[in-house]
Amino acid sequence: MKLRWLWVPLLICGFYASPATADNRVIVRTTLGLQGLQAFCSGLPLLQNCTVVEGLDGTLNQLFLVTTPLDVTTFLNLLSVTPGIVDAEADQLLSLNSLNHVTTPPAGLSDTTPVNYYVSTVWDGYVNQPAAQIVRVSQAQSTFHVMGTGIVADIDTGVDPNQPVLQPVLLPGYDFTRNQPGGSVMTDFTGTPPSGSSNIAQVNQSTAAVLDQSTAAVLDCNQQTPCQYAAFGHGTMVMGIIHLVAPQAQLLPLKAFSSDGTGDLSNILHAVYYGVQNGANVINMSFDMTSNSLEFSKAMDYANQNGVICAASAGNDGMEEIVYPAAYQNDVMGVASTSNTDTRSSFSNYGNAIVWVAAPGEAIISTYPFGTYAAGWGTSFSAPFVSGAAALLRNRRSNINGARAAAAVAHAVYIGHDMGHGRLDLIQALQAMPASTSGDFDGDRKTDIAVFRPSNGAWNIIPSSNPSAPIFQQWGMHGDIPVPGDYDGDGKTDIAVFRPSNGAWYIIPSSNPSAPIFQQWGMQGDIPVPGDYDGDRKTDIAVFRPSDGGWYIIPSSNPSAPVSQQWGIQGDILVPGDYDGDGKTDMAVFRPSNGVWYVIPSSNPSVPFSQQWGTPGDVPIQMPSGLVGLY
Repeated sequence: MKLRWLWVPLLICGFYASPATADNRVIVRTTLGLQGLQAFCSGLPLLQNCTVVEGLDGTLNQLFLVTTPLDVTTFLNLLSVTPGIVDAEADQLLSLNSLNHVTTPPAGLSDTTPVNYYVSTVWDGYVNQPAAQIVRVSQAQSTFHVMGTGIVADIDTGVDPNQPVLQPVLLPGYDFTRNQPGGSVMTDFTGTPPSGSSNIAQVNQSTAAVLDQSTAAVLDCNQQTPCQYAAFGHGTMVMGIIHLVAPQAQLLPLKAFSSDGTGDLSNILHAVYYGVQNGANVINMSFDMTSNSLEFSKAMDYANQNGVICAASAGNDGMEEIVYPAAYQNDVMGVASTSNTDTRSSFSNYGNAIVWVAAPGEAIISTYPFGTYAAGWGTSFSAPFVSGAAALLRNRRSNINGARAAAAVAHAVYIGHDMGHGRLDLIQALQAMPASTSGDFDGDRKTDIAVFRPSNGAWNIIPSSNPSAPIFQQWGMHGDIPVPGDYDGDGKTDIAVFRPSNGAWYIIPSSNPSAPIFQQWGMQGDIPVPGDYDGDRKTDIAVFRPSDGGWYIIPSSNPSAPVSQQWGIQGDILVPGDYDGDGKTDMAVFRPSNGVWYVIPSSNPSVPFSQQWGTPGDVPIQMPSGLVGLY
């Protein structure tokens, strides 16, 4: 949304000491710490002092909100010559005002047919709306066995904590507008809750909700301005879209805006640092501002450096302009809005300087306070599709970072030169994110140099994250075959061996190395072929039996239903891999006698294919490392 800023005097009341006059607000970064900055404020002459209101960066103790009766320019000049002050800038008041408007409420807003979704019952019009079909939500979830994981924070107006669809995954959050625990939007509502209605009413310029007319009139302030409820429900709707895409991801509401749509930059910064330090993996920011902020840029750098994925709306002015945080492209994915026909929404900003990708943003049906639903228009409702996508990508790689998420999301549907990489396609994004890196024992997304010594069953590993501290692990015995893989799905390769003499698997899961896994699967003469055959990002225990050309697999997603498949003949070299890019390991063999590859694609197993590539004596590079000595 377009965030306009202005300098305003605000009374610091309630939770903070109140100066005698209205003070200006300034964001200060210092090496002095809290006590040093307080000493500076109390030492100013002529009682023209300043007050340290609060810290903004949590445990870092470097960034503070300060109020002063001094003129802003005078105070900033004073700070600029003060030792220990790194930088300072005036706080800004942002507003969720925009040019996008409700057009015709979508038919899905009347489709109240109950549907089971994750652990909730939802309206069919919500879960099967056109936007979800366009970005292929259901297909992505079922194809890759992903429902989202981790914590997605939303810096917004807060959420209705009693919204039944969101309740199962909702975390308490924090209210920065009141400096108190709990990110509830209902603290802003002073009216009488509705008793229920099937009417569709416009509640603000960008939202139509299923509400009774009296409540709608209250929320619309009877069309009077300014309105204390101008952005009421905005955060609940944004979180509903994240939940639509990634229903198993936890949601962290960070309330930095009031329901009138205004919010201080200082509260937004506070929310970013709070989110990072309280376990957020993804931060959604459905707002924008036209003025740059050094401290906002630093906050985004901090989030990125800590592996947090950030997405922000590109704004609703319908023009090519620079807005923030979308323009912080090293740290943030800016998201524009598209129609259901893959054209740019008339209200959406555009330009590759702020748009990384686009997503549907017209008539998006989502959750709304009071246990009901609403439809919204704006890039505010496009960004959470990308934040939800990030939570799905975390299913594929638990240690994914912003750069890798952005690279995956960039695999999109092209819709024009000024709309970034195109319109979000969850299937393409997930295909672009491999489930794990082979041989990544330390989980830093780099393959580590490692050897297994058959003579004594010892593993010797140089972790790329700390090469000066090699790892030595005794695991196995003479004759064992090394079968490293990510058996516990934590993004790190586990040390594991297969013992041909008894057909047993011995695994040290990196997530719990003190509880090794033993699994009897196979018989003498079998060849281990571990892989992620069910696409759940965990390595499955599997063997190939040369005597009958059979593959025998224990899928980690359903171990009580093992899979068997006849594919190959004696003498074939086993080359399992993801040949169709659907995130699942395909059964495949290379036949040295004729140089032909034979593959069963998991995306279409009834149509196997063969490829002539190689000559007798060639060695396929797809061969699992532990099998090289067997051929």
